[in-house]
Amino acid sequence: MDSQKKEHDSEWTTVITKKTKHRIGKGGSGTLKPAQKPLVLFISRVDPDTTQEEVEKFANIHFQKTEIQCEKLKTRYNFYVSFKVTLHGVEI
Repeated sequence: MDSQKKEHDSEWTTVITKKTKHRIGKGGSGTLKPAQKPLVLFISRVDPDTTQEEVEKFANIHFQKTEIQCEKLKTRYNFYVSFKVTLHGVEI
């Protein structure tokens, strides 16, 4: 059995892969612009009476000139609520 195992082990070869190099540069023509990543906030353990409109109003006060999307999330318990707030156009 050991002779079979040695033969089987000799059939294996190691393959080495090289990492792909990425090219990074600046656009010279100015026609292409990079996409802006939205800023996503997770707000949790808020009073259950809080509404999406109140969260959006709060975000508008603190993040002016941005598009705001607010989504109320399903929670496990009834004593708090959670929200996912997505801000488009915010520069960090």
